[in-house]
Amino acid sequence: MVELGYIENILLDFEWNFPSIVRLYFFMQLFMFIITLISVILVLWDGYITYRYPQFHINFGILKANLFISFFVLTIARQIIFIATYQCYTKENCYITQLYILKDYYHFEILKYTSMIAFLVSACWITCERIWANIYLKSYENKKSIKVIIIIVIFQWIASFTAIWLFFNGYLPFLPPVIIGNLLYFLLAIVYYRLVAINRHRHKFLKYAVNSYSLSERFQVAENVRTAPIILSLLKVGLILNTLQFFSAGVIFYSSESIYKQIFKLIWDFCLTIYPYPVIISIIFGVEKWRNIVLKFVFNFH
Repeated sequence: MVELGYIENILLDFEWNFPSIVRLYFFMQLFMFIITLISVILVLWDGYITYRYPQFHINFGILKANLFISFFVLTIARQIIFIATYQCYTKENCYITQLYILKDYYHFEILKYTSMIAFLVSACWITCERIWANIYLKSYENKKSIKVIIIIVIFQWIASFTAIWLFFNGYLPFLPPVIIGNLLYFLLAIVYYRLVAINRHRHKFLKYAVNSYSLSERFQVAENVRTAPIILSLLKVGLILNTLQFFSAGVIFYSSESIYKQIFKLIWDFCLTIYPYPVIISIIFGVEKWRNIVLKFVFNFH
């Protein structure tokens, strides 16, 4: 069992050795375990509000649901891994050294990393959907590509699992795919930022030239403007956390020091833990109707 007094020892007289790092890592994992449980409640609440009071195109709603499903699968896998970490937090040989994953929970580690990739990719799909909505302004309101989106989501999970399985078995190098993924994400952000500027110009122009756009176009321009704060927040958070995870993963998979592996694995997990919060906040408070529902609930709660 963990001695509670050890927390004070860590803070007052911390030694940078393996047992101390692992114990600190465990306590931080416990903190993130609790934070994750809270985020599950918030995600469920957010899902209920957005489902009960739909505001945007159905394609956007399906992709947002896919993001939340990815988060729940990731949460389940992470909580199982946390319990396993507790059982061997002082044993260095619990891990496969080159990958720094738990030996006895190999399949759950695969599930965790698969859902992590799916979670990050699903955030990109939401941005792609909004880019598509900006490009096909005239006809997008009536486009309900449900079958296509479902196929994309299924492919996302299959591709994520395949990539992780190939990596874990040594068939896929780590660095090139991660670099390419981050560059594509950065390019996606640049494209969307440019489209937001164009769309805001369109929205201002509508006030003075109403007849220049059809009713469907005016509706889509307004929706694109209302979803912009959500996507921009998602992109900003993604750029920051993806960069941190990129450097952390490099240390985890290439460093030979267990101390550094523990520290950067903690940073990696912390990034994944806090990711849902800015997403939920931007979704809820970025839409006036949803924001009013939440504020009304909070201030009327007794």
